[in-house]
Amino acid sequence: MVKLKSKHFTTEEEKILLRRLYQAIGGLRGEKEAGALLVGLLTDTELIMLARRIYIAGLLLQGDSYIDIKEKTHAGTGTIAHVQRWLDQDKTKCTKQVIKNFEKKLRTQESRKYAPDDQFSFVALKKKYPLHFLLFNIFDKYVKK
Repeated sequence: MVKLKSKHFTTEEEKILLRRLYQAIGGLRGEKEAGALLVGLLTDTELIMLARRIYIAGLLLQGDSYIDIKEKTHAGTGTIAHVQRWLDQDKTKCTKQVIKNFEKKLRTQESRKYAPDDQFSFVALKKKYPLHFLLFNIFDKYVKK
């Protein structure tokens, strides 16, 4: 199988392909459809790397230092800097707002989902750190149903 690189496509072809991707994502109705699409499109490694970048963005927006983020995510400073540039170049503030809303939603869900006495169980940790357990959560969601 031949791997295609972006240089194999004209600018117009790239625009068409990306527009289709954006439309596919924009047409999703909820977490279940998003999970199904992403699991189908991306490898396990790609899923984790994408999830980790979103997690890093949330930590950066909370004001965490590069050192703290590196310890929490095991990401290199280059990856953290890349995510920082991505956030800094977000002229419409759309990305920042999406991530802030997502983080707020997670915190709200976490506060309601488990009692303090079971906070160190595996189930509680999966709920508290959903991006760290993304593949487990996706697997649980689709296998148990």
